[in-house]
This record gives sequence, C-alpha cells and structure tokens, in this order.
Amino acid sequence: MDGRSFIKAFIEFTKHIGGVYPILLIDNMKIAARHKKYQDQQSQLTSLFQQLEQHYHIEVRLCTPYRPNQKGTVENAVKTLKTHLFAYQADFSSLNELQEEIHKIFNHLNGKKHHEKNDTIINLLKHENRYNSPVPKKHMAYFQDEIKCVRNNTLVAFDGNYYSAPEKYKGEKIIVRYTDRTVRLVTLDGKQVLAKYSRCYGKNHKKYRVWNMLNKLQHKADGFDQSREKRQMPKWLKFLYEKTFKKQADEFFAFLELIQNLKKNTVKRMLRWHSTFKKTLTIESVLEFISMH
Repeated sequence: MDGRSFIKAFIEFTKHIGGVYPILLIDNMKIAARHKKYQDQQSQLTSLFQQLEQHYHIEVRLCTPYRPNQKGTVENAVKTLKTHLFAYQADFSSLNELQEEIHKIFNHLNGKKHHEKNDTIINLLKHENRYNSPVPKKHMAYFQDEIKCVRNNTLVAFDGNYYSAPEKYKGEKIIVRYTDRTVRLVTLDGKQVLAKYSRCYGKNHKKYRVWNMLNKLQHKADGFDQSREKRQMPKWLKFLYEKTFKKQADEFFAFLELIQNLKKNTVKRMLRWHSTFKKTLTIESVLEFISMH
C-alpha cells in the first residue's frame, strides 16, 4: 500500500464510521514508520502520518514490535471475514459484488453479542462513538516533500522539469512540496509558500512567475514581449500590460513591484476601486490606494 491509497481508504473509513477517534494505533508498516533513531531507539512517524495527525487532530501510535497481542484483535477480525467470505464462494464477478458480500457478513457478525461483553458489537461501537470527533469538512490532501537548491537562474529542478523561485532565494535550499496535480515551492521552515504551479509531466518543461524575476526582467525590458515569463503570465496581468500600460514594460514592472507583496484580495479590491471611481491605473493611483489601506 502506498500513501495515496492509504489516505483514500482512511477517508472512506472515517465517512463510514461517522467520525475520528482521538488515538489511532497502527502497525509498523513502511509508509508509517521511519527507521529508528540510534539515541532513543524510538520509531518516528513518516511525513504522511505527521500530516494525518495534524489534519485530523489525532495521536498516531505505533504497535510495539514483537507484541502480536496489540494488533491481534484486528488480525482475528480479518481472519474471521475471510473464513465467512470464501466458505461458500471463491470468485466474484466484480468489486461491487465483493463489497456487497462483505457488508452482509459484517452486518451479520456485528449483530451478534461480543464473546466477553453482554452487548452486541454494533451497540459497543455506538457507545465508543461518544469519544470521536467530527470528520473535517475538507479532505486531507496528501503531499510529499523534497529539499532542493535554487539555481542561479532562479529555477528549481524537480522530476525532470523546472520551476522558478524568487530571485532572493538563489543558491538557497527550499522545499518542493508536491501532489499529483500541484507543485509548491516552500521555505525550508515550511511556513511560507513562495510559488505554486500546476505540475508538469514530461521532461524539460519550464514554469515561470513574472514576480520571481523582476530584477532580471527590468535589465532586459526590451525583450519582455518575446519572453517565456510574459507568455506564462495569467490573463489578467497580460490584459493590464497590453491594455492599461500599453506595453510599457518599465512602468509595468514598477507596478508589479508595488503589488507583489499585497494579498490577492487586496489587489482585487484595488482594481475594483479604480473601476468604480473611473481612475486610470497608474503608479501614482496605486500608491494612493495603498496609502488609504
């Protein structure tokens, strides 16, 4: 099992039981436990399970090695399921048919009384549900991290492709945090996202952000119209450059310097403010808006 399939199964599991319990006891599987530290001889959780703890606000505990009694209950339950499942039928025509049969078996077994407690298994689960927490509305998005160095051309090499980081991080180490769809460049302490990209597949693709290389572009303003940085700008920035700033690159870069540290919503409010009061977007009008806010 890999991390992605585990997270998918865990999400379905929390939906099925209708909550999350404060403690999750798991086996020492490779996707959960790192190698032991030599000093304290304690197994360490992998990044995946640290993310799991943070997202669901739970404590993940690893079973003690060579203590089969700690996971015996689960293994016995799996053995019981297999015994019932294949007692009368060895093959299933589809996954849905198999799942339906599993549900029938579980409903039958959970309706029985526990061999040590004077109550049915389903009722015992209802009693335990008093201690669980609601499932977070936002599903956990599993990501992986790799530490990379920013090259002198501001590009970070990852998986055969290149993503630009801010100029001031040239020569520095950063974190590449990635999923199947996105790549984020994050500071080494993990607190600040420097850039976010849709993930490239293939080889030698280069992704740029005009914000990340303003100094370089200002020295080569004459060639901006033919640059990759210009081609990869979002539509709203292309519109401002071509229609509002009339392809005056120097003034456009000065405008970008003013707004690069503003929040996205603040920039949207600024553009609405210019539209509402029918002001022409200039460096002076941007400074006026910033001074008011």
